[in-house]
Amino acid sequence: MAVKIQPRIRAGLLVGLQPAVEGLGGDIKQVMELAQVSKDVLVNPEHYIPYRSYLRVLAAAAQCTNSPDFGLHMSRTLGAGNMGVTGFVMTQAVSVGSAWASLQRFYHVHDTYGAVTLTESEGLACVRYEIPLAGLPGEQQSLDVAAGVATNIHRMLCGHDARLVSICFPYSRPLDLNPYEPLSSDQFLFEQAGFAMFFPAHLLRRPVASANPEMKEFLETYLESLELAGQHAASLQVEKLIRDFLSTGDCTLSHVANFLSTSVRALQNRLSDEQTSYQMLLDKIRRELAVKHLIQGDMQLTQLAYLLGYSELSAFSRSFKKWYGMSPRNWQRSQLVISR
Repeated sequence: MAVKIQPRIRAGLLVGLQPAVEGLGGDIKQVMELAQVSKDVLVNPEHYIPYRSYLRVLAAAAQCTNSPDFGLHMSRTLGAGNMGVTGFVMTQAVSVGSAWASLQRFYHVHDTYGAVTLTESEGLACVRYEIPLAGLPGEQQSLDVAAGVATNIHRMLCGHDARLVSICFPYSRPLDLNPYEPLSSDQFLFEQAGFAMFFPAHLLRRPVASANPEMKEFLETYLESLELAGQHAASLQVEKLIRDFLSTGDCTLSHVANFLSTSVRALQNRLSDEQTSYQMLLDKIRRELAVKHLIQGDMQLTQLAYLLGYSELSAFSRSFKKWYGMSPRNWQRSQLVISR
């Protein structure tokens, strides 16, 4: 019988849940009962909880407080400090670009479901938070929390007066935009491919006032040791091999298991222990590479499909539409419109 895989997220972000619920006149006990999640998850921010439980809690909070923008309220006091070592390493970076690159590299230690990517094009830097959109309750609130956390980190790195060029959301434009104003963006765009925030690329070179390169190096070494010795060791190994094998046309689970001198079943069990699967890792890397090359516009869609290990363009298009709700070409066009 196959093991059901559950992506997980560190509970640190939920420290803002109870204050936000009570500040909006809600009852935290009612929220947790409606979500069918134990209140114990609020006690220890270092615990990892199933991502679906996180979504259920956010959906229940929005319902109990009658606030469809609950995620924005909850995120107002959240930032890098609520992401544990993953966030703290950002505060020690020598530049804004280095800080976001650190988050991109180590984000999976905080959240095994989503992915953060940093890109630069035509004078704009873009930070994206991508999750596979499955129409689950709580997804909008999750993306709103990400928006609040990301913009708070942006202010921490660039100064409290720093504004964004634009922020994108994948859902419909709400009637009331007032809750979005604290995000300090010149433009809010809705019905886009996912969450993304854009700011002038020259800010990537700005020094970080709190920088401590020695501490950053120590923290990165610590995170790497956690990865190699602990809960993410097999996942990282498999991710690297997927990246190496993707364009060869032989990136199957059996090929990767062979390379690691283990059986398919044993590798599946190791990945299951780390709350992931081969298909989840393959999809994650394909999503990251697809977004990167579509933004850069450096190859034809057929070439990109082959690079990602698809035998034909139609298979790539089906997968992309499943991830982001639109075809690769339409997604690429939407990004060109945003960056103008």
